[in-house]
Amino acid sequence: MKNIRRSCIFFLGLGLLVSLPKAIAHPQHCDREEFATRYVTSYLQATPLTEREIERTIAHLETLTEAECQQRGAIALLRVVMGNPIGYKVAATSKKVQEIVGSDRPLVGVLLAEMLLHNGATIAVNSGGSLIYEVDLLVTVGDERINEAETIADVAAHLQNIIPFIEVPDLMLPRGSSLSPELLVAMNVGVRWGVKGEEIPVQATPEFIEALAQMTVTLENASGEILTEAQGRDILGHPFNSVLFLVKHLRDRGKRLKAGDVISLGTFGRFHFAASGEWGIARYQGLPGGDRTVEVFFE
Repeated sequence: MKNIRRSCIFFLGLGLLVSLPKAIAHPQHCDREEFATRYVTSYLQATPLTEREIERTIAHLETLTEAECQQRGAIALLRVVMGNPIGYKVAATSKKVQEIVGSDRPLVGVLLAEMLLHNGATIAVNSGGSLIYEVDLLVTVGDERINEAETIADVAAHLQNIIPFIEVPDLMLPRGSSLSPELLVAMNVGVRWGVKGEEIPVQATPEFIEALAQMTVTLENASGEILTEAQGRDILGHPFNSVLFLVKHLRDRGKRLKAGDVISLGTFGRFHFAASGEWGIARYQGLPGGDRTVEVFFE
């Protein structure tokens, strides 16, 4: 079991904080304000952005292209502490979440190696500015032919595993703050931690694909109260549609998935704010080979 505490992040990032202005004075030559440096400073200190910073950023980031530029700058800094990129996160995969953030499509962030923890991990609530947790699903890319996928059957043929996953993002915002898709993208769609369960080999069969759409996903607390209940199809009609979206998103930017890339497919149901002493367990029922669980503890 791995414990994630605020002190670990602070001391790992202390040297980076001192050198931020030199490390990325003009992150990726963004045309407008340089949000990335200020965001990473707050991220490493695990303190939310101020209302003034949020309003200023929303006012200045007018396009997703500008936001993606700031995201690249933030990742260039974060990888010093959080490890190299290992894949992507697809966020805002339901109409309800898209309405909340003001987007008409999913949004994409980058996963870094140290963000993924093993089943049963304990995470300190103060290791982030405003931690939340939600039921998700990871997949691992099997080979690069996935970049030519046009259907969910094509996706299944070029994936290696699906992995039960409780994501623990960091909103980095005071509760009730304004939000825009540009701000969310610049913040790397809130990626902070995630707890992964047992790998399940993907079967490129109609039965496996249908089971994934029909599976029931629940999130329970220590008292057995069901906090979230959803079905596989609640992510864009089928979880593999999230991969199809990402393939096109990357293609439009001259990028490609590669073998071994990990993809967070999106959220089943609503998120919950993390609090010290809480325990969450996600159950995936109806999968071939039997039901699976993944759990997280907060202190």
